Amino acid sequence: MPAANEKVKKGIEMFDLAVMANPIRLKREFLATTEVAPQAMPEELQAEFDQIREENPDVLMTGAFWWDFIRTYKKHISLLVLGRAVMTLLVLAAVLVSQRILDETNSVTAAVSLLLFFALVQVVMKIANAWSALLQSQLLVCARTFVTLRVNAKLLRMGQLSSAEFTTGNLKTLISSDVYRIGDFFHAVSRNGIPCLLGLAILGPFIVYYMGMAGLFAMCVGFGAMPLAFILGKYVHQKEDLIKTQEDTLSTIIGEWVTNVRLLRFLGWENLMQTRVAGHVRRLVLEATKQHGVNLINFGVSVTWWLFPIIALIWANNELGENDDLVMLFSSIWMLNHITLYIRWLPEIVIDYASADACIKRLNKLVSHRDINDDLLPDWHQSVASAKPARVHLNNVSYRYEGGDGSWVLRNIFLTLDLDSHVSMIGKVGCGKSTLLKLLCAEIKPTEGTVQVEFDNGVIADLWHKNVYHRVRSSVGYMPQEAYLSNASLGINVALATQEPEADVMRAIRMAELEADLVHWESGLEEEVGETGVNLSGGQKQRVNLARALYSGRAYLLLDDPLSAVDIDTEAALMENLLAGPDGFLLCSHRLSELKQTDRLLVLDDGRLVEDDDPKVLMEDPNSEFTRHLKAGDFAEELNYES
Repeated sequence: MPAANEKVKKGIEMFDLAVMANPIRLKREFLATTEVAPQAMPEELQAEFDQIREENPDVLMTGAFWWDFIRTYKKHISLLVLGRAVMTLLVLAAVLVSQRILDETNSVTAAVSLLLFFALVQVVMKIANAWSALLQSQLLVCARTFVTLRVNAKLLRMGQLSSAEFTTGNLKTLISSDVYRIGDFFHAVSRNGIPCLLGLAILGPFIVYYMGMAGLFAMCVGFGAMPLAFILGKYVHQKEDLIKTQEDTLSTIIGEWVTNVRLLRFLGWENLMQTRVAGHVRRLVLEATKQHGVNLINFGVSVTWWLFPIIALIWANNELGENDDLVMLFSSIWMLNHITLYIRWLPEIVIDYASADACIKRLNKLVSHRDINDDLLPDWHQSVASAKPARVHLNNVSYRYEGGDGSWVLRNIFLTLDLDSHVSMIGKVGCGKSTLLKLLCAEIKPTEGTVQVEFDNGVIADLWHKNVYHRVRSSVGYMPQEAYLSNASLGINVALATQEPEADVMRAIRMAELEADLVHWESGLEEEVGETGVNLSGGQKQRVNLARALYSGRAYLLLDDPLSAVDIDTEAALMENLLAGPDGFLLCSHRLSELKQTDRLLVLDDGRLVEDDDPKVLMEDPNSEFTRHLKAGDFAEELNYES
């Protein structure tokens, strides 16, 4: 009963003048009130749409984009083709009925019956057209969802992105404008391409049967604009590649500018950046204008060409004198007009394909890029579905980055970590601390050696077996040193999702000691953090990064220098929360007060694990590497150390 009352209340609110005055809000609230949105979504689209929210979506990606799309939405496409075929058959039925209506031998009863049947055909045509239009509009959403899901799924599976292949601007353009260009092409095909082919297949033979060579000649004239369309399409394809390059570069430059705006002002490089941006904008506008001019030429040809096939039919029939029957002539013109209604848009489809194909090539390049699935082994033969990771064993692990100078970042690491203990790690800059964390959370695979996971049910298996990998990834949280922050609200940056329970987000914010900052932000959780978190201080960025790791609710956390930019009081509170929160953690830090509160301290030097013991024991050993760090003043606080 309360649910029913709530729906009634929402329905009444729909008549609020403030709602009625805002069309966008009216549409949004209407969809929410009447639940039209889920009802209008076909099951194939719903299945794809739901996968966007999955951590590891199992999506069809063979590298053959067009075929993958057809296989994914085969039912929807089949229904659309069926609807268009019914429309074409109804046109043919209307033509045949109209011929009978004009027959002077008809009785009154027969004529009235034929008129009623003709009217029924027209009504059914309207219904079929409306149904096809619905499927057609849904196909546009299907295309955009299809591309967006695969880009998201691929990015989730990719490890280290090659900056030479995929810049930030490249990915932004791929996810934004490329998605829409591909969707526009599919929409054009469903709206004009499919009806045109069906018209030729169903109505074409009747035109040739009625008008002979004149009918065939007229249909050939209908395609007379296609050679020009192919030439213009090739030009558009070339310009599309150039435009994409400029968009990628421009997006990357502006992103760097926004990220480092304070430094640029301090160094006085604003004019230099403005000149670079202006140069790329000029080239982008120039190429886009050329492309748009060609599109206008193609559009002008498209909207005027439909008359030529009808003129050609009348002229050829008059010259060849094949058929003097006016009924047959006007029947053929009716059917030819139906075909040319779609033929005239074929040049536009060619242009749309040229733009979409350039986008598809970029997408296929992304899909073919090596990802984490290429490194995974088949499922381990013992089940770990309900088991909890208890320990991680590194056996003679070494690592070096591909494409680097070949030097080893980590060498011959033997280490066992209990995932219910509090461990800290120190080392000089570049000694391999961050790389070790990435190995432990399966972001990267060791070059040599093995990483094994021991579960609480006794199973010990290599981390890179598929079922083991996914079980570990769902149990271990990771906070990288550099915070990822999107140009969205604080709440979304913590939860990395919308419509998440506010109580859960606030719990993570309190644990990350961000609640005091929240008071000073007028919009609270809805406060925009800006591009790459430009509206936040260094310490706030770090704590948002930490809040995200805490929000994940993972039992074990890998934290890469999480407290370097906070004051002593905040540091103490955060450390207290970390000790009371997850079951265990591995903490990289240069704060002595943090290190002393952990159960175990790892010391790395030049990629090797040189010490592993209780931090208090290492402090008391005058010959330990940790003691040498203390003497060198490598920690961010005053030490009362006696040699």
